[in-house]
Amino acid sequence: MSDVARTIRTFDVLGQLMTEARGWTVDMTRSCKTPNRSMFRVWFHTNKDGRLAVALFLAAPTQMPTIKAIKAAMLTAIGDAGMGGVEAKLTELDLSVLLLHDYGANTIRRDVSSFLETLRIESNGRFRVELWNIATLQYNVLRCADVPQHRLIDPATYATAVPCAISVLPLMLVSDPVARAMGLVPGDVISVERTDSRVGKTTYWRRVIDDSVSTK
Repeated sequence: MSDVARTIRTFDVLGQLMTEARGWTVDMTRSCKTPNRSMFRVWFHTNKDGRLAVALFLAAPTQMPTIKAIKAAMLTAIGDAGMGGVEAKLTELDLSVLLLHDYGANTIRRDVSSFLETLRIESNGRFRVELWNIATLQYNVLRCADVPQHRLIDPATYATAVPCAISVLPLMLVSDPVARAMGLVPGDVISVERTDSRVGKTTYWRRVIDDSVSTK
C-alpha cells in the first residue's frame, strides 16, 4: 500500500471512529485531503457546545517535531478553515486536536509525555491534544465482531448505574484501543455489554486508569 493510500485509509478509519464512538461529525467544508501527506487535515464538529476538532497528519522527520512546528501547522489549518491565520493565538482557541504520526515506538516513549504537556501549557489548557500512530488506524476496532458495546457512564448516575463501589471495579487502561476511540480519560467509568447466544446480554463495568498506575 502506498503512503498516500495508507494515509487516506488512516483518515477514513479515524472518521469512522470519531463518528461511531464520540458522535462527532466530519465537516467536509473545512476538511482537506491532498496527495501531499503533510497537507492532510480533517475537521470535526464535536456536537458539544459548538466545539471543533481538527486532525492533522505530521510527516515524520528524524525526530519529534518542535512545539513551534506544531503550532505553525495548527495555525495553517485554522487559517484554511477561515478561523484566523498566523495572527491567531492558541490561548484563544477552543479545540480538540488529534495529531497523527508515523514515528517509531522508541521515539514516542521518550518524548511524548513532555511534548503533550508542553503543548497543553502553550494553549493555556484551552484544548485537548491526542497523539495517534497511523498504524493503529488501519482498521476500525469498533467494527470487530469480538468487541462488545462500550458506554461512558455519567458520574452523576454512578450511584444507580454501577452496582458496587467505583474503587473496586476492574480496570481498563487509557491506552486500550476502545478507550482511545472514545476519548476516555483516567477516572472515567464505562459499562460493557456483551451478548451471548445462551445467556443473552450481560453487563460489566470498568474504571479507566492511566498506564503508569500500578494494578497490583
